[in-house]
Amino acid sequence: MQISMRRKNITEKLQRMLWLPISLLLMFIGQSANAQESAPYVTKDNVTYSYKDGCGRIESMVDKTQTSVSLQREVTFEGVGTVTITKIGVNAFLRSNLESITIPKEITLIGGGAFQECQNLKSINFEEDSELNEIKSSAFYMISHKDRGNCGKIILPKKLKIIGDTLFPICV
Repeated sequence: MQISMRRKNITEKLQRMLWLPISLLLMFIGQSANAQESAPYVTKDNVTYSYKDGCGRIESMVDKTQTSVSLQREVTFEGVGTVTITKIGVNAFLRSNLESITIPKEITLIGGGAFQECQNLKSINFEEDSELNEIKSSAFYMISHKDRGNCGKIILPKKLKIIGDTLFPICV
C-alpha cells in the first residue's frame, strides 16, 4: 500500500514538473504549423510578390519613387516552388511614381486601387493575348497625365469581363 501511494505521489510530481515544458512545446509546434500556412513573400526588382490561396500575386512596389518597374511572370517561393503570377493586389502601386506599366498576359485580376493616384502614369499596356478577366473598383482612380492633360488611350483586353465601379473616374 505504501509503495502504491509513493508511486502516485511521484507520478503527480512528474506531471506537475512536466506540464509547463510540454505545454510550451505544444504551443511552439502549433505556431510553427501556423507559420507554414501564412503566405510566403519574395521581393524581386523592387516588387514584392506573395503566394496566397493557391496563386501568385503582386503585393506592392517597394520604392514607389521609381518611375519604372519590371513585373515577373513567375516567382519561386521557398517551400512552394515556382508559381505563375496571376493577380495584382489591392493598392499594389498606390501613389507610386510609375510613368508606364506593361501588364503581363498571365495577369487575370487587377485589385482595387492597384494604380490609384499614380499621378505620372502615362502609359498602361496589356500584353497581346492577355488573360485579364477582372479589374476591381478604383484600380486606376485619380491617375493623370501631366503632358497630355487626360488619361490618354487605353486599349482594354478582349477577355476582360468584369469592371468595377469608378475605374477611371478622375483622369485629370
